[in-house]
Amino acid sequence: MIYKIISLSVLACVLSACQQSETNTTTQSTATNNDTNTNKTVYYVSSEMSKVPMVMHDGSGMASGFEAELLQSIADSQGFTVKYNIDSWEGLFKNLDSDNTNILVGSITITDERRERMDFTQPVLAYQTGIMVQPELSKVKSFNELRGQKVNLRKNTVYEKMVPIFSVGEGENIVYPETVWEQVRSLISKQSDAMVGASVTLEYYQNQYTDHNFHIVYENNAPKSYYGWAVKKGDTILLNKLNAGLEQAKQDGTYERLYKKYWPNVPYQLP
Repeated sequence: MIYKIISLSVLACVLSACQQSETNTTTQSTATNNDTNTNKTVYYVSSEMSKVPMVMHDGSGMASGFEAELLQSIADSQGFTVKYNIDSWEGLFKNLDSDNTNILVGSITITDERRERMDFTQPVLAYQTGIMVQPELSKVKSFNELRGQKVNLRKNTVYEKMVPIFSVGEGENIVYPETVWEQVRSLISKQSDAMVGASVTLEYYQNQYTDHNFHIVYENNAPKSYYGWAVKKGDTILLNKLNAGLEQAKQDGTYERLYKKYWPNVPYQLP
């Protein structure tokens, strides 16, 4: 069993929605067009407003974070431009289905169910499911021991299937924040006892402050999961560009540099 002392900070991002236009084309996804200044293909990217540390928007159309900066490096190397469309978690998938966007980014877990309706790049990042708990729960040794505690997790994510592990009665002890930051804030304010999430997210917050003394609990031999970038089913042109760019970023050191930027105290690993 692994326990980690973790501390959190109140991270605030100034956020705004990016405007998006659509132009039909028969050779690539229908949301693409050309940048009139560079004559490069423009791909529209959908993400949530803020998914620290994956994608963070500054309110002026610029995005930072591990995935955003990795994608920008790939756009530069592969010769295309990206523009962001900010939406809710549920809205991301609707945008892809309706051809309003080309790429989904921001902690999109690759699953067999999702592969039926969209295509994924090779893995962008590996993670393990963990639970961040209040200090008084630091001796917990398995997820099952948190049954009946006030546990927060997000709906329509891979974590929702874990509800039966924690739920009692009608599930009144389960809290459903809309964003990851609201999950963290729920712990800070002690409105919940535990937060279900990805190791890469929980470990990022570990580097912020030390005054909350949270712990991260992992179960022994828990399998790895993988984040990827989703594109429209059958959009092989874009998929090939993204995969080629990912491979180049891993070979030329770009991937490692960004990984160490956001997880300086976590051993570097390729997905």
